[in-house]
Amino acid sequence: IQLNASWNDYKEKFTLIDYSKYSKHERAQILSGNTRKLLSALDSTLNLDEVSKPIYALALSRLKRKVVSDLALHYNLRIDGRNLHEIRELRAVVGILPNPVHGSAIFGRGESQVLATCTNGIPESSLQIDSSYKYIPHPSNIQMDSNRLQVAYEFPFWCTGESELEAKRSSGYSRREIGHGMMIQNALKQIVPNGKIQYQDLITQNPRNPSRQQFPLHTHLHNLVTSSDGSTSMASVCASSLALMNAGVPVPYHIAGIAIGLMKRSDSVDETQGKTEDSQRGTENYVLLSDINGLEDHCGSMDMKVCANGKGGIFCIQLGINDQSGITLEMFENGMKLASNLIKTQIIPFMNTHIEFPNALSDHSPRLHCIEVEPLLMPLLTSQQRLQLRRIETESNTKCTLLSENHILIASHNFYSLQQAIESIRKLTGEVYIGETFHGTVQSISNFGAFIEIFPGRLGLLHSSENVSKKSLQIGQQVDVIVTEYDPIQGSIKLKLSKHHQNQ
Repeated sequence: IQLNASWNDYKEKFTLIDYSKYSKHERAQILSGNTRKLLSALDSTLNLDEVSKPIYALALSRLKRKVVSDLALHYNLRIDGRNLHEIRELRAVVGILPNPVHGSAIFGRGESQVLATCTNGIPESSLQIDSSYKYIPHPSNIQMDSNRLQVAYEFPFWCTGESELEAKRSSGYSRREIGHGMMIQNALKQIVPNGKIQYQDLITQNPRNPSRQQFPLHTHLHNLVTSSDGSTSMASVCASSLALMNAGVPVPYHIAGIAIGLMKRSDSVDETQGKTEDSQRGTENYVLLSDINGLEDHCGSMDMKVCANGKGGIFCIQLGINDQSGITLEMFENGMKLASNLIKTQIIPFMNTHIEFPNALSDHSPRLHCIEVEPLLMPLLTSQQRLQLRRIETESNTKCTLLSENHILIASHNFYSLQQAIESIRKLTGEVYIGETFHGTVQSISNFGAFIEIFPGRLGLLHSSENVSKKSLQIGQQVDVIVTEYDPIQGSIKLKLSKHHQNQ
């Protein structure tokens, strides 16, 4: 009671300070310093001993709440000098990290800044969810679920200016980080391709730049908060959307997020005294604040996080209420309208100036492609315990899987490995035409002729009847040969020396 009675004498020292000239940490120091002066003046009256020191902490929190709420309710100002519906300065950099990073972006609002990285992967690298409903006996529950999108949100201790000794933890994800990551994932999964992969679609796709319907990759987003002053989760939504387009993920448009705060009359009125002088000044019962900072989040009655696309679509909402009296439907509706309007008119246009449409898929991004092989030629790959197929996997650093009698699924770490694997399979199983010339290598010599490798894994017989002897050829020798006979069923090839080689 005495603290509130002295508020009228000290409030001018708090509310008339131009806090906009100071940073987050400087504002906190000014508020704490002035509060200590006020408490020192009241110390003799309150007669607080060591046992009653927790009252100081409570008084400090109440005074900060009064400063922030009175600025908004009676002066239409914010603690950082902004108007009620003004957002902080926006900044963004797309593709800030070099290759082989698939996609990256930095997005900042005020002193809050997030670095987002996007990594594409093959289905085997996706997160498998072993949920309880699978154990309900039903034919449709025989497979595990998998998410095509995974999002991680990391809030390190140093992003708030703390040292490792001051931090409560130095490793591991907290419940808050896990919850924010799920919220970002729920918003972005609506635009990321999430249909079931059909290998028939992978046959016709363009492996360099697949369409949205044929996009087979899974996506992992990591959001690292590098500096924090409130609304870092909503900055992560914006940074993730920019990183998705930079990585070549075929998303149709951007999704942005913003946090809306609320200051009510009860925030500046002491419950023990009822109405104060401030409550008789004819002000609004509440005011909404856009893009709240950390202090406004702590002192306000509401933290409404809204993710939208600027076209009327709301993708995710998280509502935190810090007041026991709750909020009214009018407050909720006005908050939603304010968030949607700011995302549509300011944030989305700003993001579009940096990147409006997805880039082509990076050559360093993984690829998943399916090729079709003639069934009669498949034994060339699968015979001898799939020797040739394993050789191709080793040389190209890919993984080849037989889907059917004539389809091979190729998973690679990048586009160049995929090209190498496809070329090797095509050479090994491709049609050979009579009269075609090859530059081959002698692999072995027998009494009835020599075996020439015309391309990796594909051998032809240069028969002794073609005036070939053990003395004229040596293993490893390069020769020019012409196809004389080809049996597509057996895959056998007969060769003869070209005139150029015979003349030599």
